[in-house]
Amino acid sequence: ILNELPQIVKQGVTSIKFFLAYKNSLMIDDGTLYKALLKAKECGALVMVHCENGEIIDVLTKKLLADGKTQPVYHAISRPAELEEEATTRAIMIANLANAPIYIVHLSARKALEKVIEARKKGQKVYAETCPHYLIFDINKLKEKNFGGGKFVMSPPLREKDDIKSLWDGLKNNNLQTVASDH
Repeated sequence: ILNELPQIVKQGVTSIKFFLAYKNSLMIDDGTLYKALLKAKECGALVMVHCENGEIIDVLTKKLLADGKTQPVYHAISRPAELEEEATTRAIMIANLANAPIYIVHLSARKALEKVIEARKKGQKVYAETCPHYLIFDINKLKEKNFGGGKFVMSPPLREKDDIKSLWDGLKNNNLQTVASDH
């Protein structure tokens, strides 16, 4: 598929999205991300990355399911902010090794944003977006009764109120470049 990238760039596609989450379906490994960054840089495309640690999410999800914990809030518990921070850090480091720009999609966690800011301060070309729902809703929406929280299940999940404040600050300070709906 990476060999097709130059052709689709010539046809007008300027970015390609990869996932570090969704084990056994969309998730790629670190070596593939590195090769994608090199190929994208070569042909002028931008790599976009969904940053969550799919390996650990898989373990946490299986444990929660085995324990019968299936309410919507457990979606967030299976995807703690630390796993977004770790995957964001890893993606940024791999992009740095490839000397390629990177775009972090739907960033939701304060500590992940801090990793973007650190890399940008060092001169690395790291871009990041958040989504409207991360600017408005917090994890408490997942706790609505009668499975009402199911309306707010998304990945990455909704975070804490202090994460929302950090995202707004990130927009004000140009540390987040885009607000996107992810439709």
